[in-house]
Amino acid sequence: MIGPLGQTAYRRWARVTTAATATSRPHALATLPGLRDRPTAPRSGSRAWQHVPALDGLRGLAVLGVVLYHAGVSWLPGGLLGVDAFFVLSGFLITGLLLNERRGSGHIDLRRFWTRRARRLLPALLLLLVLVSVQVALTADPASRTRYPKDALAALGYVANWRFAFSHQGYFGAAIPSPLLHLWSLGVEEQFYLLWPLLVALLLLRSGARPGGRVGVLSTLGALASAGWMAALATGLGPAVTTDRLYYGTDTRAAALLVGAAIAGWQARRADSKSFATRRHASRLIAAGGVLGLATTLTIWATTSGQTGWLYRGGFLLVAFAVGAIVAAVSTAPRGLLSRLLSLAPLAALGRISYGVYLYHWPLFLLVDHRRTGLAGTTLLLVRLAATLAVATVSHLALERPVRQGTWRLPLPRLSVPLVAGATVGAILLAATLPATAARPGEDLNADAAQLRQETARRLAQLPAPAAPVRVVGGAQSAVAPVPPVHEPVRTLIVGDSIAFSAAWALTSERTPYQVDLLSDAIIGCGIVPDPYADPNSTSPIPLSECAGWASQWQNLVTRFQPAVSAVFLGRWEITDRFINGRTQHIGEPDFDGRLSALLDEAIRILSARSGKVALIALPCITLPELANGGTAPADAPVREARYNQLLREAAVRHPHLASVVDINAQICPAGQVVSSYHAVPLRQADGMHFDVSSGPALGPLLLEPLRRLAGAPARP
Repeated sequence: MIGPLGQTAYRRWARVTTAATATSRPHALATLPGLRDRPTAPRSGSRAWQHVPALDGLRGLAVLGVVLYHAGVSWLPGGLLGVDAFFVLSGFLITGLLLNERRGSGHIDLRRFWTRRARRLLPALLLLLVLVSVQVALTADPASRTRYPKDALAALGYVANWRFAFSHQGYFGAAIPSPLLHLWSLGVEEQFYLLWPLLVALLLLRSGARPGGRVGVLSTLGALASAGWMAALATGLGPAVTTDRLYYGTDTRAAALLVGAAIAGWQARRADSKSFATRRHASRLIAAGGVLGLATTLTIWATTSGQTGWLYRGGFLLVAFAVGAIVAAVSTAPRGLLSRLLSLAPLAALGRISYGVYLYHWPLFLLVDHRRTGLAGTTLLLVRLAATLAVATVSHLALERPVRQGTWRLPLPRLSVPLVAGATVGAILLAATLPATAARPGEDLNADAAQLRQETARRLAQLPAPAAPVRVVGGAQSAVAPVPPVHEPVRTLIVGDSIAFSAAWALTSERTPYQVDLLSDAIIGCGIVPDPYADPNSTSPIPLSECAGWASQWQNLVTRFQPAVSAVFLGRWEITDRFINGRTQHIGEPDFDGRLSALLDEAIRILSARSGKVALIALPCITLPELANGGTAPADAPVREARYNQLLREAAVRHPHLASVVDINAQICPAGQVVSSYHAVPLRQADGMHFDVSSGPALGPLLLEPLRRLAGAPARP
């Protein structure tokens, strides 16, 4: 969506003219040789180019699927695939517009085409960005305010999909998602709107009176190539990429758009065929295919999540084919049963305002949450839907339709349009630059983690190679180095996930007072359990494949840095459901606990290979994240946290001379509740999980002092 074209789009491309408009002045590209051939009159079989009300209903069904998915409706895990339905529709309608303009006038006016797209899409987008900028400035956390300008400017430039792909802002289960995360699809569509008409005009329509077949061939080949490229990347046959890159990439998601374009091309080719009108059995097959396509689409939406592996190995193409079958059926038989079903008034009405519904629903959902309203479940869903429909309806009636129809124009457009765009950019930048909203260092985890990784790499590069490295075979220590004397500053290594990173970042200010040489290799989103997540809402911000090398990475750090003590700060991802041996498992089950205990044993052996001690940091209590439906998950998280900490104590018992448990829950989690400060020192961030950048004075005596004692260093006064 997204960029849905609205109900007037297919009315425009349905107007088949038989002569060029004398008063129009085409874009220079439209005057290339072959683009102004003699117009071809439409044949009697061109019913596919008539206005089809059912397409509004299909658009309404698609946006409903996306909205319900974002609302956390459990019975529609694949509702996000409504985006692919919009892609197919956009490819079909855009290509139909181009072919009909070429058929009717003998040329394609690209400047007029792009102007229509801008009038259709930009006004509501500009309004959205201004409104969200105000919301971010007033309500967002500092990390979100720091990230927001880049997200918004990328959305304004229609490259948000690439911004989110390369800034590791995953679409599934981000802890603090961007309020503009849904605009990735507008980027994909707008890039298609820019490039596809050029390709059609320059390469396909240069000669011949019936270009539909050539468009159909190129679109079909392009769709297969895009889906094949995604499958190759997903299976590791190409460059190593993340799931975010596969999901957001224009090249990998273009298949759905090109499927829609192929349908428009082949239907134009059949419309030009004299014998097509007599092939009634073909119409029956297309109608049956549409019913099958609708059944397939709804089944996939109800049974498949966006992280299902087969989607990235051809599944998205199957989804596009299913939606394409619906589009072909309703455009071929606009009075058929399927068309009448999709033309039901509620669906059609929703389809007419679908662009606004898609634009406004996501930031509204983030604003109208359980924390602010106290609502959850069905009640929260109804309130969110009502707010979304109200805003989208007002936007459609007061802004989008008047601008699109030319009944509402800015005075002096050459001056006022740049001023409006400039004001939007100003609002975006102001959201993050107000003094009261400036983020403090350490509150943008991704940026600070990158900085800490650079420091770790620099420190390791400066260290001399060890004289006699210890060999570790199969995770077992095969040689024990003599116990080195403890020198100050005490070499201390911190490994783990984002909680470990936030603690290490806060403790950098305490290195000198506590005489600690601190090195961190904590990786945001990485635990030590290698199995995939069972719940897509619990996904980490990076693929599990990037976490798989933790053992060799830790071994290299120990060999190079030779820490006197290593702190293992894990647990956030260890208490998450995993899919193991064909079924969902979690901590507290004997098989899973045995597997995790073995991994903890391996971690202790690796970190103690240079005779350093190992501190197993108990997982501190955390604030349960709010789900999309206003609930919390997992509901039994405190029980799982307690079980994880028990497994740490059992691991310490199995390695009595190497490992100890450091548990600070009694101090920082009174009565099991997360507190924001400890002895008047800021302690936890707003998410109730990570440590505040200023928490060093509190964590010093709670963490660094026990680590010094474990290493055998004297206590600091």
